[in-house]
Amino acid sequence: MNSSIKCLLLCISLFIQAISLNANSCLSEKSLNAAKQKAVLENKIIILEFTAKWCMPCRHMEKTVFENSAVKKFLEQHAVLYKVDIDEQKKLKEEYKIEVLPTTILMRASGKILSRKEESFNAESFIAWVEGHLELKTAKEQAAIQNKNDSMDALITLDLPLLDAEDFENQERDLNSEIPVPDSKSLNTNNSENSFYIQAGVFSNKENAENLAINLISHFKQEIKIAEETKDNKSTFKVRIGQFESNDEAEVFLEYLLKNNFHGVVKQDGGKL
Repeated sequence: MNSSIKCLLLCISLFIQAISLNANSCLSEKSLNAAKQKAVLENKIIILEFTAKWCMPCRHMEKTVFENSAVKKFLEQHAVLYKVDIDEQKKLKEEYKIEVLPTTILMRASGKILSRKEESFNAESFIAWVEGHLELKTAKEQAAIQNKNDSMDALITLDLPLLDAEDFENQERDLNSEIPVPDSKSLNTNNSENSFYIQAGVFSNKENAENLAINLISHFKQEIKIAEETKDNKSTFKVRIGQFESNDEAEVFLEYLLKNNFHGVVKQDGGKL
């Protein structure tokens, strides 16, 4: 009887492990998008750890680095760790041109790569490597804060990478611009060129626009777009939300944005991004 129970428990254990392996094999690039959204929401960077079950240095790093208590605590405060098995997520292997294991990539939520290492770490060297780039990020944020203080107060504030002075000026100018009162012809809702949208931000830095877009996607089901406009050889990136049939409909959604600590201004679509 005891041996039968042990056999049953062993079978259950093997079944659970099989389910776990199946779940891991179902990981896709959508999971990386979720990691990016989490990084945006928590104002963290992303660490991509490329590995494989047969990679002995990877298994060594798993025990000595990622299971290290100091590393775990550090990651909880500063980063989102996303592990990629190259045998299960071949698209990511190709996208990031992985040829050596272990490969570790440090990047922003927008996808901008900050650093890439094709070598093994110990706990101390791993933390030092990530910290070095966190310090660079902090220095840039401090410079942005100083630029902000030197200019007028911004009407839009974000918890994502701080905007430079030019971005703040873009936001200020855009939010103060008036919406033209549409005539009866322009209110023809069958014409998609005369629909309305909400402009949530204007940036000179595409990375900032991407980060805001990721944040909005994680909160709302409306369509999110980044429109690039070039004038006098300078590009600006505008984050747009939705396509509304009327100004009133857009204003209702804008109130919902404001309640969720986002900002924006209603605009009328001229038919071009």
